[in-house]
Amino acid sequence: MKNILIIGESGFIAQELKAGFQRQGFTVIGTSRSKSSSALYLDLSDPDCIENFALPFDKLHAIVFAQGIKPSQNLRNMTHQHFQSMLDVHVVGPSLLLKKLLPLCEKQALVLFFSSVATRKGSYDPSYAAAKAGILGLVQSLQNEFPEQRFNAISLGLVEDSPVYQGMSEEFRQKHRSRMHSQSLIDVSNIVTLTNELLRNNSISRSVLPLDGGYN
Repeated sequence: MKNILIIGESGFIAQELKAGFQRQGFTVIGTSRSKSSSALYLDLSDPDCIENFALPFDKLHAIVFAQGIKPSQNLRNMTHQHFQSMLDVHVVGPSLLLKKLLPLCEKQALVLFFSSVATRKGSYDPSYAAAKAGILGLVQSLQNEFPEQRFNAISLGLVEDSPVYQGMSEEFRQKHRSRMHSQSLIDVSNIVTLTNELLRNNSISRSVLPLDGGYN
């Protein structure tokens, strides 16, 4: 039986991943920043919360970082708090959490992050692009230090019906479609399929896999 931890389980992608894992008979537990949720409470911007975080089992086969903050501020409107929160949730918090959880990970356990095509094309929110780019360096650094586990990232293009998609104008959505293969956005089912392959295939590590429709 595989134990899988999903960070940010209430998210659009996380919910699809959770359902897929459960259909395969895996034990899945998630975290949430909402104290009213049935998931384990975890605020990645709070070092004390991370330090006190505890799991109900002592072995992990996968950790999936599906949390995030939507891009929302351009540089003209940027605040220190917004930029710091973006880095905390995407890079700093996950790093501190892994410091605590990696001793529980089985050999060849998968640690999966989600990056973004914004690392190549940029974003109207520079803090979002910077945080997602930081994940790429994090994957390489963690793999150097912990060679018995597998660290990978999926770099996503715009996902159909995701919160980022919902917050865009139709003009902006079409701009993304026009630069992707067959003018199609990413279907969440393809994210589930690729994640399952990463979980199954122990030969894949230190990889940043593009799932962006060939965005150019």
